[in-house]
Amino acid sequence: MTTDLPGTVVSTPTLTVGDIACRVISDGQAAYEPSFLFANVDSETLGPTLDGRLDDQGNLSTPYHCLLLQTPTATVLIDTGLGRLAAVAGAPAGHLLNSLASAGFSADDIDVVVLSHAHPDHIGGLSQDGELTFPRARHIMSRTEWDFWTDEDTLARLPEMLAAPARALLPPLLEADVLDLAEGETEILRGVELIPAPGHTPGHCVVRIGSGSSGVTFLADAVLDELQFRHPGWVSAVDFSAEETVRTRKRLLCNAATDGSLVLAYHMSTTGTVEQSSGSFRLLPRESRQ
Repeated sequence: MTTDLPGTVVSTPTLTVGDIACRVISDGQAAYEPSFLFANVDSETLGPTLDGRLDDQGNLSTPYHCLLLQTPTATVLIDTGLGRLAAVAGAPAGHLLNSLASAGFSADDIDVVVLSHAHPDHIGGLSQDGELTFPRARHIMSRTEWDFWTDEDTLARLPEMLAAPARALLPPLLEADVLDLAEGETEILRGVELIPAPGHTPGHCVVRIGSGSSGVTFLADAVLDELQFRHPGWVSAVDFSAEETVRTRKRLLCNAATDGSLVLAYHMSTTGTVEQSSGSFRLLPRESRQ
């Protein structure tokens, strides 16, 4: 992938999985304090592993990567980026529509929007100026995730930075009658499956793309950084359940190591296969995505 201005995509690579074309679409990036991304790791341990990766403010720049699937019957977008929330957060993100246009697609080309979970950087692009961004699309997410993020008692206990976007962006999907809620493992289209992967949020899901003998797993936020292959027990400040996050991460990476499938994730710059060794994992890069 090449970029002009930060977060503005000029070209994107395409990975073919049988008869499904998978294209990474950048929404931009954001900078995080290392203690936010790796909340259970002391600075003495973390410092050397991040050598050369931090900016002048000591923050770690993290990409926002949505995934576009072209199947024989539909065009599918997985996650919608930060949208207009980028201006509030002061992040060089919210570039999904420009990136889609650079790849030759418009909002009206999207038939299905899959939401891995309801954190702001994944649902922020659902609407613009009070209108749905992808009005022709069916929107699919886990029922468990929907129930969690639309329960006012739950939202009242969450930080406003997480609760407010959910309050504003999710109910319009139901009101517009464009929402489908998935129960458990769900085949969205032939070769595209939504799979529960709880921990990061209660209803967090990954997407498995398989066609013929090849397969790719979009890990969404089950992995937030490549370091979590080598250190699968490192969790972030926004992992809803740290223990379940680690169990889910290990399960997904074990599965990928066993079946040889490619993995990619929303906040990772690399696509690759997984190698397992002595309780940890190694990502074997296929190509750089940034």
